Amino acid sequence: MQFEIEKQISVRCEKEIFADIVSMTHKIVVEFNGDYWHCNPSQYKADFFHTKKKCFASEVWSADEHRIQRITELGYKVIIVWESEYNRHGWQERLQESIRELDGKQDKDIDAFRSSVNNYSSADVKLGELLGTCETNATT
Repeated sequence: MQFEIEKQISVRCEKEIFADIVSMTHKIVVEFNGDYWHCNPSQYKADFFHTKKKCFASEVWSADEHRIQRITELGYKVIIVWESEYNRHGWQERLQESIRELDGKQDKDIDAFRSSVNNYSSADVKLGELLGTCETNATT
């Protein structure tokens, strides 16, 4: 299975849709949702006000649901991995199971996927560190 990182999968109504990790040949999208940025429902209540996004958690969930629906309408199968899942051991096994289920229950080699995940995660962490540095510098 071949995966690409930060891949544009569509342009709809003049708005581009990018996915975190995509297998174009198997029509699989893997989205990594940060617990804070996407207001993980296991950690946040619907009335939590996200100060950076300036909206409530319920609105974040609605926007995410709408986005996933658009991606699904394009023919992709979507797997969501939450930051807290990623940080726990065993996320790779859950993801392997999801890919197997989506791809006809056949065993697949996900070394390429793991490499994509590691590259994506590293880039995401570096971006987060950079943004944190910028915010710190802006307030000092």
